[in-house]
Amino acid sequence: MSPELPIPPAVAQDPLAREIVRLWDMGSGAHEFVLNPGLFGDTTHWGVMLVDLARHVANAYVEMGQMDEAAALARIKQSFEQEWRSPTAGRDPVGRNYPGGKSREN
Repeated sequence: MSPELPIPPAVAQDPLAREIVRLWDMGSGAHEFVLNPGLFGDTTHWGVMLVDLARHVANAYVEMGQMDEAAALARIKQSFEQEWRSPTAGRDPVGRNYPGGKSREN
């Protein structure tokens, strides 16, 4: 397993910071995760967070010199919509690891 990503300094300094999700690529194309769905009372916050994440990913591709932000966001949105319509993992996610949830081991 690759090393953990570093915790951003602003997070380390904020006593109110909370971890939302950890996500791993399993190498086979499957993804495994642990999440804390109870942090947000309203599911719309998850949508905002996912868009923020997409923008950060797009910015990373810009900084790596691989594509401009608009192209990166368009590709992310296109793949999101495709995955929404036709999930590659079927309708049953690989992992459901969260408080009160059932993992495959349960």
